[in-house]
Amino acid sequence: MLLFECVVKTMVNYVVSLRNRTVPSVPGLGHSKLKIDPHVKLIMSDQKPTKLLTYATIESLTGGNVASLLTSRDGSSEHFEGGTICYMEKVKRSQLNIPQNVIDKGYASPVLARALAHSGARLYDADIIIATTGYIDNRFGLRASFVVCVMKDYKCNTMEYVFSDNDMTRTERQKLAALLAIKYAYDLHNDPWLTGLPSP
Repeated sequence: MLLFECVVKTMVNYVVSLRNRTVPSVPGLGHSKLKIDPHVKLIMSDQKPTKLLTYATIESLTGGNVASLLTSRDGSSEHFEGGTICYMEKVKRSQLNIPQNVIDKGYASPVLARALAHSGARLYDADIIIATTGYIDNRFGLRASFVVCVMKDYKCNTMEYVFSDNDMTRTERQKLAALLAIKYAYDLHNDPWLTGLPSP
């Protein structure tokens, strides 16, 4: 809980202008795009558990931060199976069998995010796979865009996030991206284990 509060409070004064818009979706897949607003409500309401869900992560841009946040929660040994960090292209190819033509679509590509999630499903027996990918470009004012894919029963939903504030550091963007990835998983599946995030 303290880690979640720290992450949110660190981010709250950054990134402006919230804009939701739905991107044309591939049949059977959901995809949305969101510009980050620090005032977006991240609080989650408590619910009675209905089914114990398990998680695994495949992380590129977030560099293990999603796994770190999940394992910081009580009950993580029952819910979190494990995770893989695949930062370099050669790891995506050799360890996760991601084709080069998929990687070439861009690090912030929903196609790549879905491919990472499907690779995660082959590696782990978890109910839900959370995959993250994207880019942070230090040469151009720390621009950042990332995509999270949440897969359950081989059905993928993706959300694309665009960071528009230049004052955030690389580490801050990675931590916020991880927090938003978990929030997106909660929004899709309402798992009470993921409740307890504070509102900025």
